Amino acid sequence: MINMIKFDLNRDNLTFIGLVVVVLLLLGQCSSNASMREEINRLEEEVTVTENNLKASLDTVEIVRKNNGTILAEISAFQLTADQLNKTNKKLVTDYTKALDLNKKLKGVNTLLKAEIANKDSIIFNSTLNADSTFSFADSVDYGEGNYRYIWVNGRLMNTQVSGTIDIEQKIKLWAAIEEKDGLRKLKLSTKYPFDDFDLQGISLINDELNIYRKKSRWNINFGFGLGIVPSGQTGLAVTPTVGVMLGYSPKLLQF
Repeated sequence: MINMIKFDLNRDNLTFIGLVVVVLLLLGQCSSNASMREEINRLEEEVTVTENNLKASLDTVEIVRKNNGTILAEISAFQLTADQLNKTNKKLVTDYTKALDLNKKLKGVNTLLKAEIANKDSIIFNSTLNADSTFSFADSVDYGEGNYRYIWVNGRLMNTQVSGTIDIEQKIKLWAAIEEKDGLRKLKLSTKYPFDDFDLQGISLINDELNIYRKKSRWNINFGFGLGIVPSGQTGLAVTPTVGVMLGYSPKLLQF
């Protein structure tokens, strides 16, 4: 004897099914709104990054010389993913990877910094010529906070020729950071060594997921309620409301 599936659709079950349909529609609308908000937030983030990169391309190094002798230089930093940087400026990536021995894909690298510092100096000195035709000179300057410059000159005058050695010892302390304010990132560099000029470059490598579509898993585990098929004595199988934990599969076409 072949048992048939019995659809036990009484008034109470129909009411329950109707409530389930309404709840599922509401959950679907909430999920759709959440996905839309996520997409809007992603687009707003991309627009902000683009605007900040435009500002960075127009920015120049700003140098502030404070009363205590500190020199502060800052410039806007670019915000790019590693892939974007490789596509837009392959040579720059090559320069950084060679100089710092980095991997070509910049995996694990979050910031790239470069500073070109220029300085000119001159020394006026007087020295006494000794009886053996030798002379010497020393000069030292302490700029504070571990920044200094020492020079020693030792020479000999023979006929019309001057020979000797010049020894120079310098210590330069640099402080650097990337500060973010209102979404705009700035590279800052500070020192007490009296350099004449700075040329800075800062690139902040943002998360690659910024431009990656967030794929949803087709498999999911849910706690919910719905309709199920259960044994029903001699009548065969009956369709009845169920409540429980369910493992489900959602095809791409049915995702919302």
